Amino acid sequence: MYQRLTERVPLFGTDAPWVVRLSFVLFVFVWFLELNESLYALSISKLIHQTPQQHGGFVLMSVIWGGWQLFNVVLLIGIAYRGNWARVIQLILVVFGTLLLMTVQLLNQRFPVGLLYFGNAAATALLFVPSAAAWFGGSIVQEDRDARS
Repeated sequence: MYQRLTERVPLFGTDAPWVVRLSFVLFVFVWFLELNESLYALSISKLIHQTPQQHGGFVLMSVIWGGWQLFNVVLLIGIAYRGNWARVIQLILVVFGTLLLMTVQLLNQRFPVGLLYFGNAAATALLFVPSAAAWFGGSIVQEDRDARS
Protein backbone atom coordinates (compact mmCIF):
# COMPACT_ATOMS: atom_id res chain seq x y z
CA MET A 1 0.00 0.00 0.00
CA TYR A 2 2.77 2.44 0.92
CA GLN A 3 4.98 3.45 -1.98
CA ARG A 4 8.17 5.42 -1.88
CA LEU A 5 8.17 8.85 -3.49
CA THR A 6 10.70 7.65 -6.06
CA GLU A 7 8.24 4.95 -7.16
CA ARG A 8 5.18 7.20 -7.35
CA VAL A 9 6.61 10.31 -9.01
CA PRO A 10 8.62 9.64 -12.19
CA LEU A 11 10.68 12.83 -11.76
CA PHE A 12 12.20 11.42 -8.57
CA GLY A 13 12.90 8.03 -10.13
CA THR A 14 16.31 6.84 -11.23
CA ASP A 15 15.61 7.18 -14.96
CA ALA A 16 14.83 10.93 -14.91
CA PRO A 17 17.51 12.94 -16.76
CA TRP A 18 19.33 15.63 -14.80
CA VAL A 19 18.14 18.32 -17.25
CA VAL A 20 14.51 17.58 -16.38
CA ARG A 21 15.32 17.75 -12.67
CA LEU A 22 17.19 21.03 -13.15
CA SER A 23 14.31 22.40 -15.18
CA PHE A 24 11.87 21.41 -12.42
CA VAL A 25 14.02 23.14 -9.78
CA LEU A 26 14.12 26.30 -11.95
CA PHE A 27 10.34 26.21 -12.38
CA VAL A 28 9.85 25.86 -8.61
CA PHE A 29 12.27 28.75 -8.01
CA VAL A 30 10.41 30.96 -10.51
CA TRP A 31 7.09 29.91 -8.97
CA PHE A 32 8.23 30.99 -5.50
CA LEU A 33 9.51 34.32 -6.86
CA GLU A 34 6.17 34.94 -8.61
CA LEU A 35 4.30 34.03 -5.44
CA ASN A 36 6.49 36.38 -3.41
CA GLU A 37 5.95 39.26 -5.84
CA SER A 38 2.21 38.61 -5.98
CA LEU A 39 1.86 38.56 -2.22
CA TYR A 40 3.97 41.71 -1.91
CA ALA A 41 1.81 43.55 -4.46
CA LEU A 42 -1.35 42.35 -2.72
CA SER A 43 -0.07 43.50 0.68
CA ILE A 44 0.78 46.96 -0.67
CA SER A 45 -2.55 47.38 -2.45
CA LYS A 46 -4.39 46.30 0.71
CA LEU A 47 -2.87 49.26 2.60
CA ILE A 48 -4.29 51.80 0.16
CA HIS A 49 -7.76 53.14 0.93
CA GLN A 50 -9.93 51.94 -1.92
CA THR A 51 -13.19 53.03 -3.44
CA PRO A 52 -15.77 50.27 -4.02
CA GLN A 53 -14.77 50.13 -7.69
CA GLN A 54 -11.10 49.78 -6.78
CA HIS A 55 -11.99 47.09 -4.27
CA GLY A 56 -13.69 45.11 -7.05
CA GLY A 57 -10.54 45.43 -9.13
CA PHE A 58 -8.45 44.30 -6.17
CA VAL A 59 -10.60 41.20 -5.74
CA LEU A 60 -10.42 40.42 -9.47
CA MET A 61 -6.64 40.89 -9.44
CA SER A 62 -6.35 38.55 -6.45
CA VAL A 63 -8.43 35.87 -8.17
CA ILE A 64 -6.40 36.13 -11.39
CA TRP A 65 -3.07 35.93 -9.54
CA GLY A 66 -4.30 33.02 -7.47
CA GLY A 67 -5.50 31.23 -10.59
CA TRP A 68 -2.16 31.82 -12.30
CA GLN A 69 -0.28 30.38 -9.33
CA LEU A 70 -2.59 27.35 -9.26
CA PHE A 71 -2.15 26.86 -13.02
CA ASN A 72 1.63 26.88 -12.57
CA VAL A 73 1.36 24.25 -9.82
CA VAL A 74 -0.69 22.05 -12.17
CA LEU A 75 2.04 22.43 -14.81
CA LEU A 76 4.71 21.52 -12.24
CA ILE A 77 2.79 18.39 -11.27
CA GLY A 78 2.38 17.54 -14.95
CA ILE A 79 6.11 17.82 -15.50
CA ALA A 80 6.84 15.69 -12.45
CA TYR A 81 4.55 12.97 -13.81
CA ARG A 82 6.06 13.06 -17.34
CA GLY A 83 3.14 14.96 -18.84
CA ASN A 84 4.09 15.97 -22.36
CA TRP A 85 1.09 18.35 -22.33
CA ALA A 86 2.72 20.38 -19.53
CA ARG A 87 5.92 20.68 -21.55
CA VAL A 88 4.00 21.90 -24.61
CA ILE A 89 1.97 24.41 -22.58
CA GLN A 90 5.19 25.79 -21.08
CA LEU A 91 6.57 26.25 -24.59
CA ILE A 92 3.40 28.05 -25.70
CA LEU A 93 3.59 30.35 -22.66
CA VAL A 94 7.25 31.21 -23.37
CA VAL A 95 6.52 31.93 -27.05
CA PHE A 96 3.52 34.07 -26.09
CA GLY A 97 5.63 35.89 -23.47
CA THR A 98 8.35 36.57 -26.05
CA LEU A 99 5.79 38.02 -28.46
CA LEU A 100 4.35 40.14 -25.67
CA LEU A 101 7.79 41.44 -24.71
CA MET A 102 8.59 42.27 -28.34
CA THR A 103 5.29 44.14 -28.71
CA VAL A 104 5.88 46.12 -25.53
CA GLN A 105 9.38 47.04 -26.70
CA LEU A 106 8.08 48.11 -30.13
CA LEU A 107 5.55 50.38 -28.43
CA ASN A 108 8.39 51.92 -26.36
CA GLN A 109 6.69 50.96 -23.11
CA ARG A 110 8.71 50.35 -19.97
CA PHE A 111 8.55 46.70 -19.01
CA PRO A 112 11.58 45.39 -17.15
CA VAL A 113 12.40 41.87 -18.21
CA GLY A 114 13.90 40.03 -15.34
CA LEU A 115 14.76 36.81 -13.63
CA LEU A 116 11.21 35.48 -13.73
CA TYR A 117 10.86 35.46 -17.50
CA PHE A 118 14.39 34.29 -18.31
CA GLY A 119 14.31 31.63 -15.59
CA ASN A 120 11.06 30.29 -17.00
CA ALA A 121 12.42 30.42 -20.57
CA ALA A 122 15.62 28.60 -19.57
CA ALA A 123 13.68 25.91 -17.71
CA THR A 124 11.40 25.44 -20.73
CA ALA A 125 14.39 25.16 -23.06
CA LEU A 126 15.83 22.43 -20.84
CA LEU A 127 12.61 20.44 -21.28
CA PHE A 128 13.30 20.18 -25.01
CA VAL A 129 16.86 18.82 -24.76
CA PRO A 130 16.96 15.40 -26.53
CA SER A 131 17.37 13.38 -23.31
CA ALA A 132 14.43 15.21 -21.73
CA ALA A 133 12.31 14.78 -24.85
CA ALA A 134 12.99 11.05 -24.80
CA TRP A 135 12.03 10.87 -21.12
CA PHE A 136 8.73 12.64 -21.77
CA GLY A 137 8.11 10.29 -24.68
CA GLY A 138 7.88 7.48 -22.15
CA SER A 139 7.19 3.91 -23.22
CA ILE A 140 6.90 4.69 -26.94
CA VAL A 141 10.54 5.70 -27.06
CA GLN A 142 11.57 2.63 -25.07
CA GLU A 143 9.60 0.31 -27.40
CA ASP A 144 11.27 1.82 -30.47
CA ARG A 145 14.71 1.30 -28.94
CA ASP A 146 13.84 -2.26 -27.97
CA ALA A 147 12.56 -2.99 -31.48
CA ARG A 148 15.85 -1.78 -33.01
CA SER A 149 17.97 -4.02 -30.77
